[in-house]
Amino acid sequence: MLVQLHKHQAQGHCCVLVSASLDIYLEPWAKHVGFNYCIATTLAVNSSGLVNGKLHGKNCHGQEKARRVSILLEELGLPNFTYAYGDTKADIPILEMADEGYWVRNKHRRLVRFINTKKG
Repeated sequence: MLVQLHKHQAQGHCCVLVSASLDIYLEPWAKHVGFNYCIATTLAVNSSGLVNGKLHGKNCHGQEKARRVSILLEELGLPNFTYAYGDTKADIPILEMADEGYWVRNKHRRLVRFINTKKG
């Protein structure tokens, strides 16, 4: 997937990492490899500034991924996005939003074109 990411970066595409993983470790990695944005699950912090074991907002999973991407697109003034990659059923809402969605098959780590029945 890093090879695919670098291809998109070389073409000047805006690259967004969207994950249910925690932002506390995902954001530094995303910045390191050159993602423009990172959308992830966030831990809640109490009034003393300590993590309290709860989530701030919803877990960035399934439909929540799609909702957050829609918010980012609106903030950036973009009508849609072209490419999306996923490797779990929770990624289907994102794959359905994209013009071109790709399923990463876990067994061989190869890309398979996602057939989007909603876009025709």
